[in-house]
Amino acid sequence: MTKDETAVNEVRFARALDEYLGNEHKRYNIGTLCEGTLHMVLKYFICPDMAYHEVPVDGYIADVLQGDVITEIQTRDFRNLRDKLEAFLPLHKVNVVYPIAYVKRICKINKNSGEISKPRKSPRKGRATDVLPELFYIKEHLGNPNLSVQLCFLEITEYKYDNPKRRGRTVRYDRVPTAYVSQMSVGNGEYSKLLPPELPEEFTAKDFSKHSGLCGMNLSSAIKTLCECGAVTRIGKTGRAYVYKIND
Repeated sequence: MTKDETAVNEVRFARALDEYLGNEHKRYNIGTLCEGTLHMVLKYFICPDMAYHEVPVDGYIADVLQGDVITEIQTRDFRNLRDKLEAFLPLHKVNVVYPIAYVKRICKINKNSGEISKPRKSPRKGRATDVLPELFYIKEHLGNPNLSVQLCFLEITEYKYDNPKRRGRTVRYDRVPTAYVSQMSVGNGEYSKLLPPELPEEFTAKDFSKHSGLCGMNLSSAIKTLCECGAVTRIGKTGRAYVYKIND
């Protein structure tokens, strides 16, 4: 994406923030926060005209429908997309938009007083590989030419409060995007673009974890997804570890 395109998207995203959040919300007034803010702002960013929002299509509600292109904004849990994709993909192009917190700040809410703490910046930056564990749930569709996935890298403030049922744990209340950073799109035959650039041509799961930041089930799901879509191939073992190769 060129600098000019990025600049245009920055302006569009700022307008989407103004349209949905309003000045009151920008001051982090707890009374105006609500679940799904991130989803709604992205909807206005993709399409500012509400006439194209929440359109009935083939027995489901599409987030955005413009011409024959459906946009589904999925902020988490791609399992919820399975049935929609089964219905939409035979007749429509589908663009799945997934936000990634390139910069994340965390605020805690005191539920008794409504007071919000100063934001604390998370040390981790979001990466393209973050979408891979989610893509595992729709891996059977990744080869469909009608499907594309759009990653939106954003600055996001996450609001949390203490979990009254589990001491020391928090519950996410809302995620509020504050700035646009960049985006990338991938489709059939392009999923190798999601690989970490530092990853060697032949690698193990340990190598992938080092360069992606993924671990546990997320790491396993990511590698299975890459194998399923043809971006990598398992070629053997070194000791007890499987070895994978990036396909040309």
